Amino acid sequence: MIIDPTKADFGEDGNKELDCFVFENLTALINAYDDLHKNKLPKWRRLTKGLPKETTRDFPWPGASNVVIQLIGENVDIIKAIQLGTIYEILPLWTVGLVGDFTEQEKGEEQRSAVERFLDQMGLSKTELDLYRTESKAAHDIAALGSVLIKLPWETLKEQVVIGGEYPNFQEEEIITYDGPRPEKLAYDDWAATPTAQTWEKAKFKYHRYRLTKQECEKKVFDGAFEKDKWEEIALQPDILGLTAEEQDKLRENNIQGSFEGKELARWCFYECWFEYRFNDKTYKIFYTMHLQTKSRMGAYFNFYPKNEEPFEYGRLGYSEDGLIGYGFAEMGEMYQEEVSTGHNQRVDNRTLANTPVLLGGNNPRIDSGISLFPGAVLPFNKDDVDIRQLGSNYPSSVQEEELTIALAKSRFGTDMVSPEGMGSGTVNKKGSYSSMGTFSIMQQGARRVNVNVTDFRYLHLNIGQKCLRQYSTFGVGDDRLKYLGKLGPMLKMALDNLKKGRIELPVKAATASINKEIEKQTGMLFTQVMQRHFGMIAQILQGVTSPILPPLQKEFLIGSITAQSYIMTKLLRAFGYDDLLRLQPELDVVKKLKGQGANNGQPAIQGSQGAVTEDPSRSSSQEIEGSPGSNNGASPANSAQDAGGILLS
Repeated sequence: MIIDPTKADFGEDGNKELDCFVFENLTALINAYDDLHKNKLPKWRRLTKGLPKETTRDFPWPGASNVVIQLIGENVDIIKAIQLGTIYEILPLWTVGLVGDFTEQEKGEEQRSAVERFLDQMGLSKTELDLYRTESKAAHDIAALGSVLIKLPWETLKEQVVIGGEYPNFQEEEIITYDGPRPEKLAYDDWAATPTAQTWEKAKFKYHRYRLTKQECEKKVFDGAFEKDKWEEIALQPDILGLTAEEQDKLRENNIQGSFEGKELARWCFYECWFEYRFNDKTYKIFYTMHLQTKSRMGAYFNFYPKNEEPFEYGRLGYSEDGLIGYGFAEMGEMYQEEVSTGHNQRVDNRTLANTPVLLGGNNPRIDSGISLFPGAVLPFNKDDVDIRQLGSNYPSSVQEEELTIALAKSRFGTDMVSPEGMGSGTVNKKGSYSSMGTFSIMQQGARRVNVNVTDFRYLHLNIGQKCLRQYSTFGVGDDRLKYLGKLGPMLKMALDNLKKGRIELPVKAATASINKEIEKQTGMLFTQVMQRHFGMIAQILQGVTSPILPPLQKEFLIGSITAQSYIMTKLLRAFGYDDLLRLQPELDVVKKLKGQGANNGQPAIQGSQGAVTEDPSRSSSQEIEGSPGSNNGASPANSAQDAGGILLS
């Protein structure tokens, strides 16, 4: 769906006030984050990569040991592996469940399945959301730096397809190559928001900085995102003639050398600001793009996303402190890594020193001051003419102290309960890896800090799915995507309509997807036996109820016992996560028919699970069983399902 947002135009005076508001808030926010972006962030990245402060050490001598024990990077990788494994090892990416009761005509189970399969297809496809790549980078940042921001703009990309002809009369047509949300992790130093806010959504002002080449700027002008006259004013004054110093350093770290300057690499820097703005006693959500160097308004528009939500999802590691910025492993483990690296280098340097002898020579002219020692060397002088001494001394091993420091760091990170082979315990499968139930066992035993870190990331993952699904429901999925689901395509449309009506939700659960699936299989097999016994008992009772020689009072009791058993089964079904109750409890319709037959035959109709009798035959045919699913003050199951039914995405 091609979106044409409305320009934020408040008249000449109002626009000046808006420009001033944006400039003042933007510059204040840039200054507030200046130390974080320019000083702390480069240090955190260096610590995570395990790079030394100096390329070579000159103390205590040139070329001294300069190893950095990658304590932070190791634990970041451990947490990252667990976070991604809980999501991508076993499908679905998002578990979809039903809330409330659906009639058979509503096909609630088909809607649930369609949403689940659609999200899997979108999330795993590289041509769609490409979610693994984005979340893999996000998992690294949230662990190492403590905070991460993912932007999910709705993008519509168009291209020309030329099938023949000659210039200028090409045979061509315009096609839409992509139309949907496009999640992408933003660099830590390219975003900022009110640091005192408790959540990203509550931050009053925020920005995303990006850089564009000349062609990309011209495309923005063509699409209407940039004002043409403003672009023409800055077109001859690029902000960067090439790459920034940070970008060049990153390339050099990857062993990419060369010239990074030139007109073809010229770029312009823009700040896309999202904020809440009051004008004439009304509150608006606006996104405003500014070229800060010239204070030029490139474009200002009202928020067009559903319910004025912003196309960002923010995640942080832990919520133990107030404020927006999280507390990552790089900051948390800086001193641990420095201490263990210092101890390691001192031990290596001492060993090197202990292996280095020196010659103390006298005034014998036969002794060359540049003579060197090596195994088997022959010295051309008497033993009394020179003194050979050993540098250094036997130094007690510090390995245990280093191991203690590493253990303390792992305890602080919360990875001390994780085995080197991965989180697992108990049963091992044929491939040599731990089973999901074994993993569940070790998680239950006490690796709670790991659970919290995993839940922090799953919270981000679930919010991404929720936001993408809302965008699909608002802007459409397109006919091509419906083909993915075949006969379930119409069910997906119904589900997206339910989402618009507020009947779909994404709650956060700490358990992993693999554990959920494993437990679901185990409990499902056990619960099947419970259902078989339940249905067998109901069948035996019905045989007695239908007997013509059974006294009416006993029939009343047996029907009441079915109601009581059904009530207990309703509790169990909900406890085990089976929510489509009308399909799983056929005895409810049977009891209603039995009551109707009793009323039509002139016998007392039975109401509720207590065996109470009503003398009003007109009510018995539609009266619900008290305490049973779908009960809504006497409403029929169909009406109750339509009022209370919903789809749950977990």
